[in-house]
Amino acid sequence: MPRDEATYGFNKTDATALVHLIGNGDVEHPEGYPSGGGRGTSLFKVTMKAPWSSGVANCDIYSIDGVTFTDTTIDANVYDGLSIFASLTTGDHLLAILQAGKYYAIQAPCP
Repeated sequence: MPRDEATYGFNKTDATALVHLIGNGDVEHPEGYPSGGGRGTSLFKVTMKAPWSSGVANCDIYSIDGVTFTDTTIDANVYDGLSIFASLTTGDHLLAILQAGKYYAIQAPCP
């Protein structure tokens, strides 16, 4: 058995093609949208409009361009399923990712 088949289960060329097929490759898309029907992730700054309720808070969503934040005029629920940010409340800021149509809190300033 060739070394590639022992390492990958099949040849390396096929393994690389499969990784790209499922969207795990480092591929740049000139149109500005991720592959896979828009199911990629994007980073946003959010400002809480209300306190958490069962791990969900309504927030103002801002796009990020370097150190500039632009109001998207979108208000959306942001999820914190592990209650990591439970101490934050109205007016606090977080970073969130948009994945599969939902915003998830991932970072906040340390107190």
